[in-house]
Amino acid sequence: CIALSLYLLSTGAAHGKRVLELGAGAALPSLTAKLGGAEGILATDYWREGDPPPMVIDDAPTKEFGENLAANVGIDNASRLDWHNSSEVANVLAQFQPELIIGSDLIYANGKTYEPLTAVVRAALVDGSSKQVVLVSPHKS
Repeated sequence: CIALSLYLLSTGAAHGKRVLELGAGAALPSLTAKLGGAEGILATDYWREGDPPPMVIDDAPTKEFGENLAANVGIDNASRLDWHNSSEVANVLAQFQPELIIGSDLIYANGKTYEPLTAVVRAALVDGSSKQVVLVSPHKS
């Protein structure tokens, strides 16, 4: 996320744009985009709502994670986003209408996040408008 933040600051890529961050975590790139003159930011990530059923091992973050994200960027600038839920993705994209989509270190869980991530990016670009996507991932051997 530091590399993405440095990129945003050094290039001015976020200036005047509505920036959607995928898998925001603590939302450093979103905050950097705001500092760099973004018109608006929406930091998104996934967290479990409620408790998992008994005997289910679920390593998804809890709702407290979402509360922390909202505390970092402001309640109106944070949103839960489940990449596996196409209607939820479509709703966030339609309401926020991002011009720049950013994300850092999003491929994990043995690559299980690749397919849903690419589906989100495709959905964001489907309207043919001039959006930019900047994704940064560390090299893992």
